[in-house]
Amino acid sequence: MKKFIEVYDNIIPLTLSNQIEDFLISDKLPYYFSYNAVKKDSKKFTPAFFHSFTEINESFPTGHSFYIFNILYKFCFSKNIALHKILRARTHIQLPSISPQVHSPHIDDNNPHWVVLYYVNDSDGDTILYKDKTIIKKISPKKGRIVFFDGSIWHSASTPQKNIRSVINFNFIGEKL
Repeated sequence: MKKFIEVYDNIIPLTLSNQIEDFLISDKLPYYFSYNAVKKDSKKFTPAFFHSFTEINESFPTGHSFYIFNILYKFCFSKNIALHKILRARTHIQLPSISPQVHSPHIDDNNPHWVVLYYVNDSDGDTILYKDKTIIKKISPKKGRIVFFDGSIWHSASTPQKNIRSVINFNFIGEKL
């Protein structure tokens, strides 16, 4: 399969984007602290707060998970993608730092998959995508923006300086129809 990176704005209606932002950047959802936003066993200090949404095995998501998964459902519908399986869905919040840094490049899963990143709010702290350790694209967080790419592409976040950075990361298996 050919590797790809696609960026979309305004697929998610503004009303829904506002509701998602209000929900995720509030005290309505329990977040858990991580010393390193990428690797739990890393000694590199890139702190973040995260929340993992209900994994879909055989059941259909309910409650706030259904609310969040609507982002992926709407995206797949708009791009004519058959969604076969959601492997993981979680949200991160990174706090601004006076000494920004690029996090460790990584892939989310060694098995073939696709990634959808949904930016919850306007922020700095670009997402960086790589080919052979060379930067091939930088994407700035913009509320409602979706980045869709092949999960085998190495990527990293960078720490914001001006505002919190909130993103939802979906890893899934699908096919373009």
